[in-house]
Amino acid sequence: MNNYERKNNSPKNFAIGIDIGTMNGRVSVFRDGKVEIIPHGTDLRAIPCCVAFTDTNEHIGNDAKKLAETNPENVIFNVKRFIGREFHETSVQNDIKRVPFHVKDDKNGRPQIQVAVNGKMKGYYPEKLSSMVFDQMKKRAGTHLNCSVKDAVITVPAYFTDFQRQATKNAATSAGLNVLRIINEPTAAAIAYGLDIKDKRTILFFDLGAGAFDASIITCDNGTIEVKATVGDSHYGSEDFDNRIVNHFVNEFENTHEKDLASNPRALSRLRVAAELAKHTLSSETVADVNIESLFEDTDFNTSLSRDQFELICADLFQKPKKQLRALLVDAEMKSADIDEIVTIGCGSLPKIDDLIKEVFTGISINKPINHEELVVCGAAIQAAVLSGVEVDGFKKVSDILNFTLGVKSPGSRFIRLIERKTRIPVQVAMKFHPEVDYQPFLTITVLEEHGVPQKVLGDINYALIPQTPRVVPRVEVIFEVDADGVLVVSLRDVITRVLTSVSTRFKDHSVIEEEGQAAEPVQ
Repeated sequence: MNNYERKNNSPKNFAIGIDIGTMNGRVSVFRDGKVEIIPHGTDLRAIPCCVAFTDTNEHIGNDAKKLAETNPENVIFNVKRFIGREFHETSVQNDIKRVPFHVKDDKNGRPQIQVAVNGKMKGYYPEKLSSMVFDQMKKRAGTHLNCSVKDAVITVPAYFTDFQRQATKNAATSAGLNVLRIINEPTAAAIAYGLDIKDKRTILFFDLGAGAFDASIITCDNGTIEVKATVGDSHYGSEDFDNRIVNHFVNEFENTHEKDLASNPRALSRLRVAAELAKHTLSSETVADVNIESLFEDTDFNTSLSRDQFELICADLFQKPKKQLRALLVDAEMKSADIDEIVTIGCGSLPKIDDLIKEVFTGISINKPINHEELVVCGAAIQAAVLSGVEVDGFKKVSDILNFTLGVKSPGSRFIRLIERKTRIPVQVAMKFHPEVDYQPFLTITVLEEHGVPQKVLGDINYALIPQTPRVVPRVEVIFEVDADGVLVVSLRDVITRVLTSVSTRFKDHSVIEEEGQAAEPVQ
């Protein structure tokens, strides 16, 4: 990576980059002309995105992860898969089946995570749990830099929805951070990777994280980063491969020992650790041995998993990115020969994934940088420095796109697209609406986000029409503004009175809180 020039960064006021992942989070800072990873403890460069609760304390990071085997119901992980989502979503329901802790539906259709504290159940929203991890990162950065830290650039999967982006921003704000920018993970990686590139190159960034997958075609040209197209799945990652291995081991244990451990959280927690280790072993070896002493009811579990077995039980998971990569080329209006290089980042180091990429992009070299797991957070730190007024040698401009179509629908009308996906952001558009009937007292408009079926409702607008007019008279101008974070802000301007009103969608109005669970019963 380049040596960057620091012009006017005060040593008492650093802006940091944060990559908060499904499994691990990282913090970095640009100072003294280079990007620096902020350590968590003596030799840890990442913090587990994990929160644990005991009767006397809250534990975050590695301290929380250590409690997973002894108290799995109170150790919360994979929060990124719940944040900004609704309880009834299929992905949320599937995840609830795989985690040892309890998740309930709150009164507003949002997932709320339940933990047992002093014999009572206590509820936490995903945003609150994320804010606790953000707070820990902020404190670590402050200690390391010997100053107060507030400003930050935060990365999210490119296919995070408007709700997920706003919920993440809410969590960071609740932790006392001033969010300078929400940036897509592949774009952040391109910032860090592309500053060395002086001649124009078209690069595919393939990011398979623990809980999300993104692939972006990005041009890097002498400090200018331009996203051409992006595909992804904010609910597909290496964690899904771990789940398959766990299921395989559960079935094997039951068939061998005629004991069902599927309902035992402690056994499943230990099995999950073994599954993750086996997966990592199989990235470089053909066989992984698994030996767990007294896994369940004083019974040991000794087995092995071959790479062939692993690829068989995960066959459909391996195929998922292949279809997306072909769609990516169509979106970018390119052929595979137009790609100069493929860069793989994140925690998914699986040989089969590389093979599938090569099937789509024949003859194109795949590069996995030595610091591939840190590339995203390094880009976030560079962007944070630039936004805080630091001149970074080689950095010129970042141009990203919107990955969802945004529009509106009124009762009895069709969906009207106001901002199409692939539109460059930030962007603002406006459209005028008429009453549906003469002298209508209210105008109701539904704001929707579209990518696939069904469309997602972001919120309903009910606007009182004063004065009331014939339907031929345009009454309300709806203004859609997508900021550089990829977050939608909706405003209404009354055409007659010229009064401008800001409108918030449902998730944006919901504060980051914890709930005491007033009617909770004692834990048995």
